Amino acid sequence: TPEIWNKARTSTLKENRPIVVFKRGGSGSTWFDSTLANHPDIKFTHEIQKYFRSSDTPKDKTDVLVDYLTTPKFQDKYRGFSISPSKHGKDIDWDDVFERSGAALVVFMRTNVVKRRVGMIRKGMVVQLPKKCRFDGGGGHLKPQSISDRNGDCDIGKTRFGEEELDRLDGSCWLQTWGMLEMALSLDVPFQVITFEGTQQSISNTMRDVGLFAGWDDLATYDWEGDTDGGDTQTTVKVTPEDLGSVLSNYENLESEMKDRDLNCYIDMLRAVDEQTF
Repeated sequence: TPEIWNKARTSTLKENRPIVVFKRGGSGSTWFDSTLANHPDIKFTHEIQKYFRSSDTPKDKTDVLVDYLTTPKFQDKYRGFSISPSKHGKDIDWDDVFERSGAALVVFMRTNVVKRRVGMIRKGMVVQLPKKCRFDGGGGHLKPQSISDRNGDCDIGKTRFGEEELDRLDGSCWLQTWGMLEMALSLDVPFQVITFEGTQQSISNTMRDVGLFAGWDDLATYDWEGDTDGGDTQTTVKVTPEDLGSVLSNYENLESEMKDRDLNCYIDMLRAVDEQTF
């Protein structure tokens, strides 16, 4: 409800809280996470579930997260992690995590769900490439050196976005994003919404806002623009360009199908070639 949203939005934070980032695959969170991790005073882990053991109980996992956020063994001034709450955090006691750690919550999302879905498909194609082209782990991340081999073994070619993918857009993207917001609203903690598109428009403004929200003063003065490359990170390269017409083999047919279904918002997302927030 608006009352609950306003309570979360206007909550007052104490200084220098750790942060927990809720995100979903294909949202551009790898760039956001690695940008934070590159800061010399930040200990930030992309996809914290890598620290879970197969034998861990829900309580064990909860304790792992609290320990990461609060343990004095890290010398870094600030700390945080990201996780997909519905995929890897379903059995975690989030109320306990936030109460014991004093952490603040950031919800990171990509508002252009068409580009998000195309990106997820193409990341799946990257996994099929030779190991020289990609990082291990199944995340679908290209290595920087793959750029020079885009016409060879590291070329993933064009992607077909079929009607079955169009049918799945609502469930696979809209509902997943709303699910993160519902979870954030259900927790009695302040949270901030950050978008991939807004971060593209100004990485400095985004990090300044995160810093103000969490009490991380140094983020406002750091040279973020010198630490980024338009959506690429220092360790990975972007799989999907902003102009989907350059990578979709059935772009015109897809646009026509969207028109037939009166999916005007999706058409705008398909056509967008800049960092537009929807």
